[in-house]
Amino acid sequence: MKKILIISSFILVLFLTSIIGYKVVSANTKINEVEDIITYQDKLEDYLTYYNYTFDNPNIIIDPYGISPLTAMILFETETEEEVYIKITGKDKNSTYENTFEKSKVHYIPIFGLYPDYNNEVIITCGNNTKKINIKTDKLPEDLIPIQEENNTNSLYFITTDNYTYAIDNNNEVRWYLTKKYNKKISRLENGHLLLSNDTMIDNQNSSGLVEIDLLGKVYNEYDLGVSYNGSYAETDKTLLILSKKLLEIDKQTGEIIREINLDSDYKTLSYDNKTNKIILKKEGKTLLIDYKSEDTIEQKNYKIEQESKILLQLYNFMSYNIATSTKFTNNKETSESKKHIFLLKKHIFLLNYKKIDNNYKKHNIAIKKEEDRLVINGAFKKDEKAYLILDKFLGKKVYDLENGYNYINSTGLSGDYSIYIKIDDKLYKTNNYVTF
Repeated sequence: MKKILIISSFILVLFLTSIIGYKVVSANTKINEVEDIITYQDKLEDYLTYYNYTFDNPNIIIDPYGISPLTAMILFETETEEEVYIKITGKDKNSTYENTFEKSKVHYIPIFGLYPDYNNEVIITCGNNTKKINIKTDKLPEDLIPIQEENNTNSLYFITTDNYTYAIDNNNEVRWYLTKKYNKKISRLENGHLLLSNDTMIDNQNSSGLVEIDLLGKVYNEYDLGVSYNGSYAETDKTLLILSKKLLEIDKQTGEIIREINLDSDYKTLSYDNKTNKIILKKEGKTLLIDYKSEDTIEQKNYKIEQESKILLQLYNFMSYNIATSTKFTNNKETSESKKHIFLLKKHIFLLNYKKIDNNYKKHNIAIKKEEDRLVINGAFKKDEKAYLILDKFLGKKVYDLENGYNYINSTGLSGDYSIYIKIDDKLYKTNNYVTF
């Protein structure tokens, strides 16, 4: 009986210890979770309803997806199938935009090309009925200063810079822009969407992946590579070719990296010739042709790099708009721990020998945020510095290598609350933050 009591007490202590260890941390401030753009936009779509709205009393939503201020959505339903014609009134013929949407009883009418800080006039015709709708917009950001381009057409120049992606009309007025820093190469995919870099920066120049987006600002797919995306891509029938340190091929349906091709140099642009099945990589003075199937290469000289941050496009190239589901493609495998963790834990087994945040820590510009499925750490670490992230809780510690720029720890394999420590060379810092998985 005494033996049973001892065993039962031991099990109870283990149970209570596990509960305490799951929740008790030595830090004071919880890192709040940053809402993913797709999750955020999914919530906004609850307001994109046509039900009980009519042509005479439509549902009008400015900037429906929260990142494209010079757009709107008009929603309503009709008893019979009707075409819908719209005209966004400009200051002349080439700055006026028109489109006709195919017959339907349910009408999702996207409005592009509004002027900023302006009471825009939109004319809409459905069947035999016509009405004018006025849409008032806000001012442009003060730091959005458009370049000047000669353009005598009804198309717009879509331009990417380090701070903004925007479009200007034939009068060099901004008629569309995104508030998120989606930039790098811009082109229209076969489905009519744009493909841009995402806004998670691995370093000062490159992002961690791409977003597929439409002009309303709806993100359909985000391809987070977890490695540096250099800013150029190409599209094949079923895949995306993406320029990183390697040439990556990604399945558009699954987001899976299905092929990696080693490169002999840092190329700047990437394109694909579907007639010859050649992948074309360029940098100043050099072009590399790669056979898509065999991966045989041919080197050529004296080719200039094309401009990829600017393209002339029509605003409307479709006759119907539907709300589709969105997907974020990420690698959710459990993140590998540092091979140095045994040494670290022997030296700092209770993590008591730590320093408070000082100037040495601050100079690394370390930023930590929690996303839905991972912890993201940005920092400026030199190549000769040994930096580690330590997640600490009562019953276990996790140690991960940190590299210069963007690092992430997937939530797979983690549960409960963890205090966050950063070790840089021989100095251990307590951030006084904790994270919940």
